[in-house]
Amino acid sequence: MLIARKKLEYEVVKDADRAIVMESHKKHIEKLWKDSLIYEKFVFMNIPYLKIQNQLLVDKRYFNTSYINIVFAGNMGMRDPSYLFKLVSKSSIGNINIHFFTDSKYHRKVQSVAQKNNILATMHDYVTHDELIAFLKEADILLNFGVNNPNAISGKIFEYIGFCKPIISTFFIDDEATLSILSKYDNALLIDERKDLKSNIPKFDKFITKSVSKVLDEGKIVRTYKNSMPESYVSLINDFFCENDESFDFINEK
Repeated sequence: MLIARKKLEYEVVKDADRAIVMESHKKHIEKLWKDSLIYEKFVFMNIPYLKIQNQLLVDKRYFNTSYINIVFAGNMGMRDPSYLFKLVSKSSIGNINIHFFTDSKYHRKVQSVAQKNNILATMHDYVTHDELIAFLKEADILLNFGVNNPNAISGKIFEYIGFCKPIISTFFIDDEATLSILSKYDNALLIDERKDLKSNIPKFDKFITKSVSKVLDEGKIVRTYKNSMPESYVSLINDFFCENDESFDFINEK
């Protein structure tokens, strides 16, 4: 099966002009194709979801502002909130409300863990992307849970970064794909679930206290995560066509 898959990948890339691959997969691609003629066709970029968001709000319409509102949006099928909930329950900061925008089939499971740890978690069904943007703009902190697949990374991480807000992300494997992304972000707390709760509580409390008021440099984010922006994909495609036919510039065609 692996040999057949590799052969198919070779045939596809061989006939392609470019092959865009996630940066988190670079080591894997190098291992497979570094000495192959097709390697020069690979371009390493990220999911083009990063867009710097206008943070202006008309008013606080969704969340109770007496709480620190932490928001997760996505699939909870492979994710376990237990460690974070235990951490929140032991924290000296009591006014935390964790909001989950996820499929309703996970609501009972998450609420059960929240009640067990005596913390506040508010469940929301999936909403449209435009509605979600409004919620994320209003959030105080954005939340991600790590998974056990080093090649899996959620596209929402790049969208989160565009809000320039504090981000909390858990992990429990050394090569979790999110680590290489968020380690470059100036307002992220990376929580290793393998560590004793006591060692993470002070870090969590300090982050919550200081992160919300921290203002990030949008220009630095754009420079750091250039390969995660839609414009970079447009430039890549445009440059390719310019290289091969200077008269064919469909991207800039009016």
